[in-house]
Amino acid sequence: LSACGYAFAARQASGGGVAWGRKEDGGEIPEPISLMRDILAVSGNGYAFCALRRDGSLVAWGNPSMGATLPQPIPALRDVVRVIGNLYAFAALRANGSVVAWGHQSNGGNVPAAIAALTDIVDIVANDYAFAALRANGEVVAWGSSFSGGSVPAAIGVITDIIELSATQRAFAARRSNGSVVAWGYSTYGASVPAPIAALTDIRTVTGHYASFVALLSSGRVVGWGNLAIPASVAALTDIVQVVSGGVAFAALRANGTVVAWGAA
Repeated sequence: LSACGYAFAARQASGGGVAWGRKEDGGEIPEPISLMRDILAVSGNGYAFCALRRDGSLVAWGNPSMGATLPQPIPALRDVVRVIGNLYAFAALRANGSVVAWGHQSNGGNVPAAIAALTDIVDIVANDYAFAALRANGEVVAWGSSFSGGSVPAAIGVITDIIELSATQRAFAARRSNGSVVAWGYSTYGASVPAPIAALTDIRTVTGHYASFVALLSSGRVVGWGNLAIPASVAALTDIVQVVSGGVAFAALRANGTVVAWGAA
């Protein structure tokens, strides 16, 4: 099951697909895509859907200017292993470790030549306006809106021990193998890591919601930054094992099987 801004799409057990919602934004699958029975996964952005087929090729539908039209040479590719959408574009990771993108050019639909030439990308994440990619050597690269993390600061670009990327709506965070975290993008969306958190070396995971990040520490505590404060009752806990985001709120699973949550009701 996948969603875009105005529609839903689902992959059937038969390998086919169904969709519903606003027709012009992906709520109706056109032929011949609706007749296909080899779809492995469906991803949405804000206005379109893209489906990965068994042969490693892609098909898309929805708003043509927001990713529903695949530019050359993307329709000819047969080695795509993953596709991800932001609000206005799609990016796809190929088996050879390279990436391609399409959709709104200034919001991630155009991969810079230096990044397009890379063949060691192992993961891609998206915020609403940009993409970030993790390389096998522990470096991170990004493209899209420079105001929303599409340009990696020089001090972060030279780091070679990044192991995980996460995103808010307009920023990215990178967890390092030494247990610390760095972030970049729009400052009020989590790009500015407070000094006490930047000094930590026991961060296990980082989770983003629309404008804040929460880091789970090895002690079972959570810390956060951005525009959503962690309630004191949650910050005092030392037995949290997992944190998830619902977009405008966070929930945390405790070791005793109970859950705590905070954010928009």
